[in-house]
Amino acid sequence: MVCRYPNDSIDRFWWRYVSKRNDVNVTTQNVNVNGIPDYPPMAVLQTNLIADNITINLAEDFRNVFTTSTVTGSHMYFVVLFFAEIDPRVNAPGQRVVDLTVNGGVFVEAADIYADASGTYNGLEYYTNTSIPLGPYSDNIIIEATAKTNSSYPAAIAGAEVLQLFDHSMNATTPTSSSDGMYNCSPHTHTRTHYVLRHITSYCLFD
Repeated sequence: MVCRYPNDSIDRFWWRYVSKRNDVNVTTQNVNVNGIPDYPPMAVLQTNLIADNITINLAEDFRNVFTTSTVTGSHMYFVVLFFAEIDPRVNAPGQRVVDLTVNGGVFVEAADIYADASGTYNGLEYYTNTSIPLGPYSDNIIIEATAKTNSSYPAAIAGAEVLQLFDHSMNATTPTSSSDGMYNCSPHTHTRTHYVLRHITSYCLFD
């Protein structure tokens, strides 16, 4: 199943993740998406994949849409992860604290979803400010979320988006150094005129 327009105002295709275990938390409560630069559909944030240790292997878990043509080690990619604290039992900072990695690199350390989103039922996104290394992962992207040992609740994640770096002519590119501006890119914006990030695929993590 695919979530897209009218749920997504900019008509991205959000591919469905089918959980292998009974580890999905769902709410019908409205989730505030105002202020999230990438405008994820509310339906994405109303569902959370829950586990002490979450591993999402895009090439394996989304094999029907994530192929070797989706990403290649010769190009550069950025990842956006989406969250919302939808468990009403979490009512204070420090109760759900998570380490996030992408392809083995630290994405966010000790992410506190409740605190960073300013409470429950508020959407939140984290995005990489450096490109994702693909080479050691055989043209794959692996997302991991691990609850800290002092976290009262397990890790949770709602969705992910993959963006690819292009030059001003929309040719896939690989800058040769940080001076090219790529390290300051954020989704759908760029700090220099040389490069732009373009959405290539999205995933909603619900059963």
